[in-house]
Amino acid sequence: MQNKYLKILLIALIIAFIVPQITLAAWYNPFSWHFWGNFWNYFFHKQTPVTQQVPLTSGTLRNATITYPNPYDTSKNDTFTLSGGHAIIYDAGNIKPRAYDVAATAVGNLNSDGMAEGVIGIYQGYGANIIVPIVFVFSDKNGVLTQIDSVLPDASIWNSETQIKSISINNGVLSVNLLVLAEKDQSLPHYQQQASIAKTVQYKLIDGKLILQPTDQTAGWKTFVGVNVGVSFSFEYPSSWTYQKVSCNLDYIAFCPLVGNSPSNCGMTCAMNSPNASIYLYTFQGSPAIGVASQNIKYWAEPNASLNLWDNKYKEIYTEMISTFKFITPTDQTAGWKIYTNSQYDFSLSYPSDFANVNDLTATQQNSLQTYMEVCFRNNNNPNETDFCYIGNQTSDGFAAASLNIAASASTTMQDCEKSEGYGPDGEQAQTQPTTINGIIFYNAQLADAGLGHYVSTDSYRTYHGGTCYTIDLNIESDRGVSEKGLSADFSSMMHSKLKSIISTFKFTK
Repeated sequence: MQNKYLKILLIALIIAFIVPQITLAAWYNPFSWHFWGNFWNYFFHKQTPVTQQVPLTSGTLRNATITYPNPYDTSKNDTFTLSGGHAIIYDAGNIKPRAYDVAATAVGNLNSDGMAEGVIGIYQGYGANIIVPIVFVFSDKNGVLTQIDSVLPDASIWNSETQIKSISINNGVLSVNLLVLAEKDQSLPHYQQQASIAKTVQYKLIDGKLILQPTDQTAGWKTFVGVNVGVSFSFEYPSSWTYQKVSCNLDYIAFCPLVGNSPSNCGMTCAMNSPNASIYLYTFQGSPAIGVASQNIKYWAEPNASLNLWDNKYKEIYTEMISTFKFITPTDQTAGWKIYTNSQYDFSLSYPSDFANVNDLTATQQNSLQTYMEVCFRNNNNPNETDFCYIGNQTSDGFAAASLNIAASASTTMQDCEKSEGYGPDGEQAQTQPTTINGIIFYNAQLADAGLGHYVSTDSYRTYHGGTCYTIDLNIESDRGVSEKGLSADFSSMMHSKLKSIISTFKFTK
């Protein structure tokens, strides 16, 4: 009996020791199982999303998530994710589609915080023919692309045909390079519109907003410097343009884009002459061109300057060019020049050291200046004529000589003095055009002469004073040269400017 009680007591002790271990064991206790925790969290707790780390690159920008107002209802936003730079979304019922296509991207620091921002230029297309360019800017928030701002600039620059050519970020400034419609084209039917005018808009990111910055549309343009009867001037023209000089009754300078393999031909002809216009604007081979009558160049600085808009399709480019025009106040370029005075005919002029009065040269020096057309020796020992010849070191293939000849005739009437005795480049009798040099009215004509592969271009001026007719010829003689292409237009222009600077000093002493 006693053993029975001992067995019961032993079993009770074993149960008292073992059962709590079983009861409290995690594997046995159902309330300690993770199943219940997962079940509870899944149905009763909000899930915490897992953020995918995305680096800020051009590639990831083309797959960014974007929010922008619905063009059909701006009170609502379109939120969409690009796929390879493209997205298309609809309203309910698959109506009112909107397409978004990436045109360009850029990555750089826009707000000087040491962290890069990303920029996307996107075309938003909707409706029948509406395509709107929009710029979006993103930041990298701990590896998450976050949209900061977007801009749709004013319609004076951006319109349905505006093209985003490129986007760049430099020194904290966002530059968006565009092609926009010319003013004239904006009224054309949609199918005839074509963006052709280059524009650049720039922004800075300030307090999370893209702020439009003033932009110099002529940045990177070339500078043209010219001299007209002693007055220097300059203006800017697009770096992709060239110019052509034409000497007719007036001196013309035409500016136009490079066309094919004709870098120095803008299609200007003497038939385009018009003494009533100081600036000629026209189209050459479908491209914009601007022609300048340099005799009237002074009118550029006057408020009522006359513009002959032969083609105002490219008015924006012309306006930008004209806005850069300015007169240059040079130092006295005649300082140190020699002064020639003719006491018989009462006139004087100054000339630089790279020109010489032929009568002052030795026989050997004169022989070295002999050329086929003899432009340096027009006087033939005639005391009524004086020759000044170029003796400098500057030369070019095809260049033979340059000279300024002055002749005086007491037998020529005033009426005849106002006419030309020579022939123009077209072989016809040259016509004169009045012009003023140093306060003296001259009658100017463009003359030409040629013989056996040699050519003389003459800028001729005649004036009547004190019963005498004075003729001043600016001559440039050339030949075909070794290249068989003749004298280059640039060298001819440079030499002509030298001659014009000499005639600008001409004056009567009585």
